[in-house]
Amino acid sequence: MIYGIADDEEFSDDPVGSYTIESDAFTLPVPVRAGYTFAGWTGTGLDGPTRTVTVPVGSVGERSYVPTWSVTEYSIGYRLAGGKAAEGNPTSYTVESSSFTLRKPTRTNYSFAGWSGLGAKRTSLTVPTGTTGDLTFTATWKKKAKTKAKVAVSYVKKTKKQKNYSRVNVAVSRVAGYSTPTGTVKVTVTGKVKQKVRGKASTVTVTRTAKAKLSSGSVRVSIPKGLKPGTYKLKVAYHGNSMYQKSNSKTVALKIKRK
Repeated sequence: MIYGIADDEEFSDDPVGSYTIESDAFTLPVPVRAGYTFAGWTGTGLDGPTRTVTVPVGSVGERSYVPTWSVTEYSIGYRLAGGKAAEGNPTSYTVESSSFTLRKPTRTNYSFAGWSGLGAKRTSLTVPTGTTGDLTFTATWKKKAKTKAKVAVSYVKKTKKQKNYSRVNVAVSRVAGYSTPTGTVKVTVTGKVKQKVRGKASTVTVTRTAKAKLSSGSVRVSIPKGLKPGTYKLKVAYHGNSMYQKSNSKTVALKIKRK
């Protein structure tokens, strides 16, 4: 009996090495090969690949058999733990696939800390050619430190009947890789105006505030009412949240005219 077994192939059971006309019938054992599925024997008396080959009692002559194979496709799973998959990472592979390096996923407010899989944890993980078996990789993360966002303020356009601005637009910009800013902002208007104090004309400092809650990173806020004619300074303070530090807008001038 001659078996055409390569170096990377082996038998699941010991094969019959020789036989005689008086030998009991025997069936060829199924060979195994990492990364492949046995597709059948070819050889003596066979018209094509045959998975089960039995040599009957009374057989004579030299016999030669060679195994054939089909490559096994394995699955690749990703546990992203709240992250977003990167495009281009494969979901299957074979033992013959070229080596490939996993692309990094992303997650809002977190930095990628590495892949867990193939018995290791690393930020750059390469699956080498010749790997076998279904694979599962788990993404690990590290929460980012607080960052600072830019606060912008602009006046809402006046109507034709309005002499003074009545509202401002406040926008807190989103930093790449972070969630949209949430929380509250405070508009502070400060100025010096003349008014009578105990019957005498005096210059006093006036401060008025208004608060509002951000929606999708922005909000329209009404300017505090009751401001006397004069020139004021308007500034917006963002109170921050778990991912953003407190920050302020630039100061802008606000002129209140007599109605």
